[in-house]
Amino acid sequence: MYCHAERSEASPRGERRSFAIAQDDTYQDLCGGVLGRHKEVFDSSGDTPSPGRRGLAPPGPPQKPFAAYPAAFGESWLVFGLSLGLNLAAVYLVAIQLKLFLPEAMASAVQAWELLAGNLLGFAALGASLPPLAALLQLPLALLPSLQESGLSANLATAIAGALTCALLNLILAGWKLGRAWRYPAVALLASNPLLLFYSGAGSPDVPAVLLVVLSIHLFLLWLRHHESRPAIALASLISMGFAAGLASLARYE
Repeated sequence: MYCHAERSEASPRGERRSFAIAQDDTYQDLCGGVLGRHKEVFDSSGDTPSPGRRGLAPPGPPQKPFAAYPAAFGESWLVFGLSLGLNLAAVYLVAIQLKLFLPEAMASAVQAWELLAGNLLGFAALGASLPPLAALLQLPLALLPSLQESGLSANLATAIAGALTCALLNLILAGWKLGRAWRYPAVALLASNPLLLFYSGAGSPDVPAVLLVVLSIHLFLLWLRHHESRPAIALASLISMGFAAGLASLARYE
């Protein structure tokens, strides 16, 4: 068996001459063996590879960014609810029973009231020494008259921020395929941390800063995971990380 190919070439006299290139059976078998290893081998149906043969599976549909851990979203909502319950209990114990109010929490509540009253000069004056993010986060809560009278709008805002931090930690650990046997104790240790519970219940602006730092870490890990396979998602994560880090600087001036 020969593989016949012709090549034409011009001679010095202007004539066209044809050359035949022949290849024997050994060369043909060698080429067929090399090409066969890189060819998709399917069964008679033409849909799936035949068992026992070497072949490439047909490409599946593209996966979504979070398709690897869809259950983590439901778990994170559960973690948020449980952690919020702990933080609200800390608000009741610290602010209502023990009547411990941090000066920063009281100042951020006054700053929110100044903004709602339309006193921009008072808001700017307080913002010179106090970061404005804590006041901006509690604006929806400061609209309630009961929270305005009690001054608990800052405490509730930091309680929600602490619960979101725990839920985000669960999502980060699930994204890196950490099993529930290790993920749940890690999230429980953070949610039950006495320092986090106290500052969440006392209305400290440190809690929103911690939330934004954890969010920045989450977005950086998303960029690290998708910067080669999904450039659009990686770029969006990188830009969002910059915004989150910028907002964190508005939570603490130190």
